[in-house]
Amino acid sequence: MSDQKPLGKRAGRAISTGINLFLAIFVFPPILYLLYVMGIGGPWIAGVVIIIFAVAAVKPRSAPFMEVPIVSKSMVVGALFALVFILFDMNDQAEKEQELELANLKIFSPEAYVDKLKILGRDDEWFAALKDVHPEEYAAEKARRDEVARRQQAQRFEQGRQDRINQLYKTASDTGQYGIDLKAQDFAGTWNLSVNEARLHCEHGPMANGKPRPLVLLDAGGQSYGINGVAQTNGYTDAHTLLAGDAGVPPYDDKMLDPLLKAGLAMCKATLAKTCGDRIEAITYAQIFVEKRLKSPSSADFSLIDTRAGMSECGTWNVVSYVDAQNSFGVEIRTPFSASVTRQSKSKWVLNVLEMN
Repeated sequence: MSDQKPLGKRAGRAISTGINLFLAIFVFPPILYLLYVMGIGGPWIAGVVIIIFAVAAVKPRSAPFMEVPIVSKSMVVGALFALVFILFDMNDQAEKEQELELANLKIFSPEAYVDKLKILGRDDEWFAALKDVHPEEYAAEKARRDEVARRQQAQRFEQGRQDRINQLYKTASDTGQYGIDLKAQDFAGTWNLSVNEARLHCEHGPMANGKPRPLVLLDAGGQSYGINGVAQTNGYTDAHTLLAGDAGVPPYDDKMLDPLLKAGLAMCKATLAKTCGDRIEAITYAQIFVEKRLKSPSSADFSLIDTRAGMSECGTWNVVSYVDAQNSFGVEIRTPFSASVTRQSKSKWVLNVLEMN
């Protein structure tokens, strides 16, 4: 008996829900919408129904005239559906009336038609209608629009140009990049050279303050041109001779050479260690050459703290330090050394001079 009672309640709830859905979808919305179409009520009638029956559903005692929960809940949902339909229909009707008004104004009052379009914010239609009604205003507006379009195009062009320059900087900063092939078509608006193709690369030149000075070079037509002053003072032809037309007449237009200089310097910095080696690498290979001269290489103990290493030119390092190692009698002695080593490739260093006292 106890099992049948919950089953009966569930069945009753299912029937109640079905009735609610049927009334909410197929009964109340059509009735309210029909009243609206007949002109008896607008969206307010659905709103009133929603409020009344919502109160009846939540607080039945406050609405004794509506004591059937199924009906009140269905009316609330149905009124909501109806309100949505009514509002959509009203919006559609308003658009149709607006279009009809504009059609009449276009025929009988062109000036009012133009003004109405402007008020409505229908910019393209307003501009098209303006041509016949107010030619002078149309000419001024057209000039304004053409100027805006020109500026926008110039901004897009400048942004594209700057993006290409930024990509050049990014590529040049890659530590594995030893040269960049350049084409005029890739730098539209910036390229003002008399050649259509060139190659940007860096060489590490004479020493200054313990480091090789960067030579930024541009290869074109089988010749290398110096972009920076260091390259030019080291015998390379000034890259300004590659500038086309008035750009090559002082004061020079360096809108292409300036980005190339910046990119070339970044390339020199990024490739310095790979081209000329670094301090730790030079010391390591110097120690390898020293070990080969020792009686007991396995006993060698090098001091990194007391080691001095400096570049004499790109790739050539002078290393000065000492090593503690056993002699042929098994006695540990300290031997100062001075070595000159040169980096020839990534994994090949050669010994120039080694002095062990």
